[in-house]
Amino acid sequence: MKASLRTIFLGVSIFALAAVLFVWQSLPVTAVTVGNDEINFITVRYDYPSTGQSTWYYQVISGRRPAISHVTFQMNLDCLDVVDAGTWDGTNLDALNSGAGQPEVGTDPTTGVTGLKFDQGFADNEVRYYYFTVDGNYAQSSITVASKGGPGYDTALITGPSLSCQPQETPSPTPTNTPTPVPPTPTPIPTNTPTPVPPTPTPTNTPTPVPPTPTPTPTNTPTTCVTAAVDLELLVNGEDADSAPGPTVPVGSTVTWTYVVTNNGGTPLTNIAVFDQMVGATPVCTQASLGVGLSFSCERTTTAQAGQFVTTAKVTAFCDGVEVTDRDKGYYTGQ
Repeated sequence: MKASLRTIFLGVSIFALAAVLFVWQSLPVTAVTVGNDEINFITVRYDYPSTGQSTWYYQVISGRRPAISHVTFQMNLDCLDVVDAGTWDGTNLDALNSGAGQPEVGTDPTTGVTGLKFDQGFADNEVRYYYFTVDGNYAQSSITVASKGGPGYDTALITGPSLSCQPQETPSPTPTNTPTPVPPTPTPIPTNTPTPVPPTPTPTNTPTPVPPTPTPTPTNTPTTCVTAAVDLELLVNGEDADSAPGPTVPVGSTVTWTYVVTNNGGTPLTNIAVFDQMVGATPVCTQASLGVGLSFSCERTTTAQAGQFVTTAKVTAFCDGVEVTDRDKGYYTGQ
């Protein structure tokens, strides 16, 4: 009898330990040692700096001899766009320095990790704070972070945006709305039991025809903008390369990116701006207005790096305050 009890106890203990280990492995990792470096996930801010965007904050502490030459955070670039990246001051989440740290989007040829690379080297024991903003409020999950220093590199898992681009669950706002203690307000209604008061709300309900008033507001503006549309084509060295592998270019040569914007809708557009995730939140170019059927283009150049490279460009335009957008990817392979 005692032996069987021990067996049962041992079995339950092993099961409980396995369950704890499983849960532990599933949890997002907030602090990791990568080789002789340390990387910490600080926080993520949803709907920041704009609705539908999320900003992720990290601390990177370089070891010494060798110090870090670059750090790469894994991302699924097929369903996620990096709209900004840089450094922050480590205390104020709003103190962002866009473009600092030499952020680059693509596949790092050294580590093979696809995502966002900060290519600026560290001094021994230097502490730096990185951030990046993506289009989408994605759930937290484990992603690979690679640290390159000296002849080799190391990888580990850390918290980052979901690699399946799974959206962040939004039940959190629901509890926030729970302060619907507005229902308690009706409780005074029994106080208003003096039947005279209930009749008063009845007339209040009569003004329900007021809602029709908003209907006229949208009438003219949206109607004119229903056919508004814009198209963006991103050319790589003159080629429409919106799928891998794109043109092959010599490493170190100049890559010319051409952004062609066309008003392919039925109404004029204003405040047109072209963005590229390589540049971040600063527009590549802008134009005040664009008539129906008309196009304009602008260019920028970069230096080709080794391996597969991809970026995503985006155009925004407006018709009477209604925004229209389009995106296009550009690939090349550096050899």
